[in-house]
Amino acid sequence: MRKIYKYLIEESVLIPKNHKVVLVDQQNGDFYIWVEFEESDAVEQMVFFRIFVTGHLIPDGFEHVHSYIEGKFVWHIYKG
Repeated sequence: MRKIYKYLIEESVLIPKNHKVVLVDQQNGDFYIWVEFEESDAVEQMVFFRIFVTGHLIPDGFEHVHSYIEGKFVWHIYKG
């Protein structure tokens, strides 16, 4: 069976290793990530997130997760 959990996007987050990102959005001014994972395979790992505004440099080793439009800004969420 699968589950979906919600996590506050902070610099580092402990989430299931074999997760699938299903949503990134804001609630009450904070960014959250919703991930789906197999309940039987819930081994956790520390994942590092960074949020960038369009035009900023992205460090090597980070992969794009989602982009979010808020007014005139576009936020890009990466994990590494």
